[in-house]
This record gives sequence, C-alpha cells and structure tokens, in this order.
Amino acid sequence: MSDTVIINSQQVDDLLAKLNDKDKKNKWLYDAVMSGAKVLQQSAQQSFIRKVDGASHNSPYLKGNKPFYEGVSVKGDKAYCEASVSIMNDFRMKFFEKGTDERHTDSRKITGYQEDGKHLKREGKGHYTGKITATYFFREARDSSDSAINEAMIQSIDKSIKNAIKQ
Repeated sequence: MSDTVIINSQQVDDLLAKLNDKDKKNKWLYDAVMSGAKVLQQSAQQSFIRKVDGASHNSPYLKGNKPFYEGVSVKGDKAYCEASVSIMNDFRMKFFEKGTDERHTDSRKITGYQEDGKHLKREGKGHYTGKITATYFFREARDSSDSAINEAMIQSIDKSIKNAIKQ
C-alpha cells in the first residue's frame, strides 16, 4: 500500500479563490436564508391547514380562488441577506393567529339620524355576532421548525460549496 498523495495545488488555489469571492459568499448565504424561510412558510401553511382549514370544510379563499393558506408569503432582500415570512399577505389571517374579541351589533336597523345630526338612530336590539379563538398557527410553526430551518440552511450552503468544487 502506498502512502503517497498527489495534490494539484492549482485546483486547491482555485477552490480557495472561489470560497473567498465575496459576491459568491453573499449569494450562497442569501440562498440559504431563503431556503430556511421557505421551510418556515411551508410549516406555517401546514399548521394553518391543521388548525383552521382542517376544522371546517368551508375553507375561506383568497382572491383568484387560491387557498387561504397561500396568504403566508416570503420576501427576501439580497442587499441585507435577509428574508421575512409574513402572514399579512391576507389581513384576515391575523384574526386566526391572534383571535378576536366577542362582537355584537348595535341594533338590527338604521332608521335615520338623531337630532344632533351626527349619530345614527337605530331600531331593535343588537345581537351576538361571534368571536374567533386564537389558533397561534404561525407561532407554533416558528417554534417547532427551528431545527428544520437550520438544516435547510446548512444543506443549501453545503450544496453551493459542492457545486463550486465541481466547477
């Protein structure tokens, strides 16, 4: 058995030059951050389906007949190498995340204005219109998917480095 190892120093120098390229590093890091954000997005969507859509068969829809859970959006900023996952693409998701207070109507019918001309004159009794209990689907997704996000980011960086070695 031979203990001899032959190393082509030019290939090693090329690889180190690729690893020291600041623009490539920023691209790799941005890709890693975006892959982690996409994992969080998918986790939030699954949590929403499990907690909200799974409870009722009458699933609310976004504009264009898209499923409601597609309101979880990812936006990235290459300049700062950051990504944000938001449920505010559709404001109604906030009500399922945080819940609402009990709501009541003032009355059943508006009949005109009061004598001051500013306030509405109403007829009849108000009624209870309900409340939405908080499901905290996004908080649950954030808390439960930390390791999956880190794993996705590590895999993305690993894949980028392996691609740099191949080139």
